[in-house]
Amino acid sequence: YGYVGGGVYVQEGAPTLAHNIIENNDTHFPTPPNGEAIGGGIYARDATITILDNLIRNNISGRGGGIGIDGGIVVIRGNIVQGNIGQSDHGGGIYIGAPSIEISHNRIVGNEVGRALNYGWGGGIVILGVDSTATLSYNLITDNYAPSIGSGVFIDDGAQAVLNHELIYDNQCARSGGAALYVDGYADIGSRATVLHTTIA
Repeated sequence: YGYVGGGVYVQEGAPTLAHNIIENNDTHFPTPPNGEAIGGGIYARDATITILDNLIRNNISGRGGGIGIDGGIVVIRGNIVQGNIGQSDHGGGIYIGAPSIEISHNRIVGNEVGRALNYGWGGGIVILGVDSTATLSYNLITDNYAPSIGSGVFIDDGAQAVLNHELIYDNQCARSGGAALYVDGYADIGSRATVLHTTIA
Protein backbone atom coordinates (compact mmCIF):
# COMPACT_ATOMS: atom_id res chain seq x y z
CA TYR A 1 0.00 0.00 0.00
CA GLY A 2 2.97 2.35 -0.20
CA TYR A 3 4.37 3.94 2.97
CA VAL A 4 1.85 3.81 5.82
CA GLY A 5 1.75 4.35 9.57
CA GLY A 6 4.71 6.53 10.46
CA GLY A 7 3.93 6.55 14.19
CA VAL A 8 1.50 3.63 14.66
CA TYR A 9 0.60 0.85 12.19
CA VAL A 10 -2.44 -1.38 12.78
CA GLN A 11 -3.46 -4.37 10.63
CA GLU A 12 -6.80 -5.88 11.75
CA GLY A 13 -7.29 -6.65 15.46
CA ALA A 14 -9.09 -4.44 18.00
CA PRO A 15 -6.67 -1.96 19.59
CA THR A 16 -7.40 1.08 21.72
CA LEU A 17 -4.91 3.96 21.45
CA ALA A 18 -5.46 6.30 24.40
CA HIS A 19 -3.67 9.20 26.10
CA ASN A 20 -0.63 9.24 23.81
CA ILE A 21 1.38 11.93 22.09
CA ILE A 22 1.96 10.95 18.44
CA GLU A 23 4.04 13.63 16.77
CA ASN A 24 6.72 14.42 14.18
CA ASN A 25 6.31 11.23 12.13
CA ASP A 26 6.72 11.24 8.35
CA THR A 27 5.66 8.74 5.68
CA HIS A 28 5.65 10.98 2.61
CA PHE A 29 7.64 9.96 -0.45
CA PRO A 30 10.62 12.19 -1.34
CA THR A 31 9.79 11.81 -5.05
CA PRO A 32 6.48 11.04 -6.85
CA PRO A 33 5.58 7.42 -5.94
CA ASN A 34 3.97 4.47 -7.64
CA GLY A 35 1.81 3.98 -4.53
CA GLU A 36 0.37 6.39 -1.97
CA ALA A 37 1.70 7.26 1.46
CA ILE A 38 -1.08 7.25 4.08
CA GLY A 39 -1.23 7.92 7.82
CA GLY A 40 1.73 9.93 9.04
CA GLY A 41 0.73 9.58 12.69
CA ILE A 42 -1.59 6.56 12.70
CA TYR A 43 -2.57 4.09 9.99
CA ALA A 44 -5.13 1.30 10.46
CA ARG A 45 -6.55 -1.23 8.02
CA ASP A 46 -9.62 -3.42 8.64
CA ALA A 47 -9.42 -2.98 12.42
CA THR A 48 -11.94 -2.36 15.17
CA ILE A 49 -10.03 0.62 16.50
CA THR A 50 -10.65 3.24 19.16
CA ILE A 51 -8.48 6.38 19.12
CA LEU A 52 -9.16 8.19 22.39
CA ASP A 53 -7.79 11.38 23.99
CA ASN A 54 -4.53 11.55 22.08
CA LEU A 55 -2.47 14.48 20.85
CA ILE A 56 -1.70 13.81 17.17
CA ARG A 57 0.35 16.67 15.76
CA ASN A 58 2.98 17.73 13.25
CA ASN A 59 2.93 14.49 11.25
CA ILE A 60 3.38 14.32 7.47
CA SER A 61 2.12 11.89 4.85
CA GLY A 62 0.72 11.88 1.34
CA ARG A 63 -2.86 11.43 2.55
CA GLY A 64 -4.00 11.55 6.17
CA GLY A 65 -1.09 13.42 7.68
CA GLY A 66 -2.46 12.77 11.18
CA ILE A 67 -4.65 9.67 10.78
CA GLY A 68 -5.27 7.41 7.77
CA ILE A 69 -7.78 4.55 8.04
CA ASP A 70 -8.96 1.99 5.50
CA GLY A 71 -11.91 -0.20 6.56
CA GLY A 72 -13.06 -1.53 9.89
CA ILE A 73 -15.07 -0.10 12.79
CA VAL A 74 -13.63 3.21 13.90
CA VAL A 75 -14.08 5.50 16.91
CA ILE A 76 -12.04 8.72 17.01
CA ARG A 77 -13.01 10.59 20.17
CA GLY A 78 -11.57 13.37 22.30
CA ASN A 79 -8.33 13.88 20.38
CA ILE A 80 -6.40 16.95 19.31
CA VAL A 81 -5.40 16.54 15.65
CA GLN A 82 -3.24 19.56 14.93
CA GLY A 83 -0.66 20.82 12.46
CA ASN A 84 -0.55 17.69 10.31
CA ILE A 85 0.31 17.91 6.61
CA GLY A 86 -0.96 15.90 3.65
CA GLN A 87 1.44 16.46 0.78
CA SER A 88 -0.82 14.65 -1.70
CA ASP A 89 -4.37 15.74 -2.59
CA HIS A 90 -6.74 14.30 0.08
CA GLY A 91 -6.82 14.63 3.86
CA GLY A 92 -4.47 16.79 5.90
CA GLY A 93 -5.68 15.83 9.38
CA ILE A 94 -7.83 12.69 8.93
CA TYR A 95 -8.31 10.53 5.82
CA ILE A 96 -10.81 7.72 6.38
CA GLY A 97 -12.95 5.22 4.55
CA ALA A 98 -14.79 2.61 6.64
CA PRO A 99 -18.30 1.17 7.03
CA SER A 100 -18.69 2.43 10.62
CA ILE A 101 -17.10 5.71 11.69
CA GLU A 102 -17.62 7.86 14.78
CA ILE A 103 -15.63 11.10 15.01
CA SER A 104 -16.66 13.04 18.11
CA HIS A 105 -15.44 15.61 20.64
CA ASN A 106 -12.16 16.25 18.79
CA ARG A 107 -10.26 19.45 18.01
CA ILE A 108 -9.18 19.37 14.34
CA VAL A 109 -6.97 22.44 14.07
CA GLY A 110 -4.41 23.86 11.66
CA ASN A 111 -4.02 20.89 9.31
CA GLU A 112 -3.34 21.27 5.59
CA VAL A 113 -3.31 19.35 2.33
CA GLY A 114 -1.94 19.88 -1.18
CA ARG A 115 -0.17 23.20 -0.62
CA ALA A 116 2.83 22.43 -2.85
CA LEU A 117 0.59 20.81 -5.49
CA ASN A 118 -1.71 23.84 -5.49
CA TYR A 119 -4.72 21.53 -5.45
CA GLY A 120 -6.26 19.28 -2.84
CA TRP A 121 -9.37 18.50 -0.81
CA GLY A 122 -10.13 18.09 2.88
CA GLY A 123 -7.59 19.94 4.96
CA GLY A 124 -9.20 18.83 8.22
CA ILE A 125 -11.16 15.63 7.51
CA VAL A 126 -11.92 13.51 4.43
CA ILE A 127 -14.60 10.79 4.61
CA LEU A 128 -14.64 8.77 1.41
CA GLY A 129 -15.98 5.68 -0.31
CA VAL A 130 -19.39 4.25 -1.19
CA ASP A 131 -19.22 1.84 1.77
CA SER A 132 -18.42 4.57 4.30
CA THR A 133 -20.94 5.75 6.89
CA ALA A 134 -19.84 8.39 9.40
CA THR A 135 -21.23 10.36 12.31
CA LEU A 136 -19.39 13.55 13.26
CA SER A 137 -20.50 15.25 16.47
CA TYR A 138 -19.27 17.91 18.88
CA ASN A 139 -16.02 18.48 16.99
CA LEU A 140 -14.26 21.82 16.67
CA ILE A 141 -12.83 22.12 13.14
CA THR A 142 -10.88 25.31 12.50
CA ASP A 143 -7.90 26.87 10.72
CA ASN A 144 -7.48 24.00 8.25
CA TYR A 145 -6.32 24.62 4.67
CA ALA A 146 -6.97 23.05 1.26
CA PRO A 147 -6.22 24.76 -2.07
CA SER A 148 -9.35 23.51 -3.85
CA ILE A 149 -12.48 22.72 -1.79
CA GLY A 150 -13.62 21.31 1.54
CA SER A 151 -10.92 22.77 3.74
CA GLY A 152 -12.72 21.79 6.95
CA VAL A 153 -14.65 18.63 5.99
CA PHE A 154 -14.84 16.88 2.61
CA ILE A 155 -17.36 14.05 2.02
CA ASP A 156 -16.28 12.18 -1.12
CA ASP A 157 -16.78 9.20 -3.44
CA GLY A 158 -20.27 8.18 -2.29
CA ALA A 159 -19.71 8.40 1.48
CA GLN A 160 -22.66 9.06 3.81
CA ALA A 161 -22.25 11.38 6.81
CA VAL A 162 -24.28 12.95 9.59
CA LEU A 163 -22.84 16.12 11.16
CA ASN A 164 -24.46 16.99 14.47
CA HIS A 165 -23.50 19.84 16.83
CA GLU A 166 -20.33 20.66 14.90
CA LEU A 167 -18.44 23.95 15.13
CA ILE A 168 -16.67 24.59 11.81
CA TYR A 169 -15.12 28.02 11.29
CA ASP A 170 -12.20 29.94 9.83
CA ASN A 171 -11.04 27.22 7.44
CA GLN A 172 -9.27 28.46 4.32
CA CYS A 173 -9.69 27.63 0.62
CA ALA A 174 -7.42 29.22 -1.96
CA ARG A 175 -9.81 28.88 -4.91
CA SER A 176 -13.14 27.19 -5.27
CA GLY A 177 -15.06 27.32 -2.00
CA GLY A 178 -16.80 25.06 0.46
CA ALA A 179 -14.19 26.17 2.96
CA ALA A 180 -16.13 24.67 5.88
CA LEU A 181 -17.90 21.69 4.29
CA TYR A 182 -17.99 20.26 0.77
CA VAL A 183 -20.13 17.26 -0.21
CA ASP A 184 -19.18 15.76 -3.57
CA GLY A 185 -22.37 14.83 -5.40
CA TYR A 186 -20.60 13.82 -8.60
CA ALA A 187 -22.39 11.49 -11.06
CA ASP A 188 -24.04 8.27 -9.87
CA ILE A 189 -21.94 7.86 -6.72
CA GLY A 190 -22.91 11.15 -5.12
CA SER A 191 -22.04 11.55 -1.46
CA ARG A 192 -24.68 12.60 1.08
CA ALA A 193 -24.59 14.60 4.30
CA THR A 194 -27.19 15.48 6.91
CA VAL A 195 -26.20 18.59 8.87
CA LEU A 196 -27.95 19.25 12.21
CA HIS A 197 -27.45 21.92 14.89
CA THR A 198 -24.12 22.92 13.36
CA THR A 199 -22.39 26.31 13.27
CA ILE A 200 -20.46 27.16 10.10
CA ALA A 201 -18.71 30.53 10.01
